[in-house]
Amino acid sequence: MISNLSLEFVCEKTASLPCAPDLLPQIISLMNQPEVVSSSLIALVSRDPGSTAAILRLANSAYFRGTKCNSLDEAFLRLGSNEIYKLMARGLVGRWMSAPVEGYGWAPGDLCTHSFIVAIAAETLARKRGGMDPKDVYTAGLLHDIGKLGMAHACGQHFDKVRKLQEESGRSWRVLEREVFGFDHTEVAAALLRKWNFPIPLVQVVAYYPKPRSVQGPNRPLIVLVHAAKKIACDVRFGVGDDGFQKELDEDLLAEEGYVPDFVDPLLPEIIAEAENSIGGEGAVSASAG
Repeated sequence: MISNLSLEFVCEKTASLPCAPDLLPQIISLMNQPEVVSSSLIALVSRDPGSTAAILRLANSAYFRGTKCNSLDEAFLRLGSNEIYKLMARGLVGRWMSAPVEGYGWAPGDLCTHSFIVAIAAETLARKRGGMDPKDVYTAGLLHDIGKLGMAHACGQHFDKVRKLQEESGRSWRVLEREVFGFDHTEVAAALLRKWNFPIPLVQVVAYYPKPRSVQGPNRPLIVLVHAAKKIACDVRFGVGDDGFQKELDEDLLAEEGYVPDFVDPLLPEIIAEAENSIGGEGAVSASAG
């Protein structure tokens, strides 16, 4: 085990990255109020120039033909608060996850792209299944691998040790992270989300999505759904690195919970179409895609 690294050190170093998505919990809290006050949401959006530009760009896109939209007030009327929320979440998390990293074998932007596909798949599954807020599910998909950025940023230079052990033993990357570092990316993710005051259900998703059987309680369906969405994203091969998820995939649990081919396969064309529509020609997520 590498003795000069700690979970606290990794979280502290990761939290110093620019564009950390710590504005997102405030938006989530506002969106969860019984009646979303547009002026309050606009005030939060205005604090992030990149998101403001993306919202106005979408409101003025060819999809919304009509008079030119010059203000956030008009954009909110044209797009609706749910679409505004998705643009904000995508932009805040996407910019943070696009930071240069090493160790996992990603090409630039792979982590952002993969997380975005998991979010799309999770939201699509939730709409089909019912019983869960698609907004919460979408956010869970975006954030599920956020701890990997922390690990790669703070200690990616040591990942050759993890890779060598995986090649020799065939065990999962996450389990070997614990062996090499004393903690894994799910612990880093949970610590970061607690630091930024994210809701408990999202903290539980990032902590347990690779091992959904190990958690009980009201948030378990959301965790299982993200596990299923992760499988879809890996199957379609969007932004997958060396830390392959297949070694921890619980297919028996997915079958028990109804995520069987007859349920999932008809949704794949919709998921892939939305993904391709939202990713640029070089594999970068488009913040303005609708």
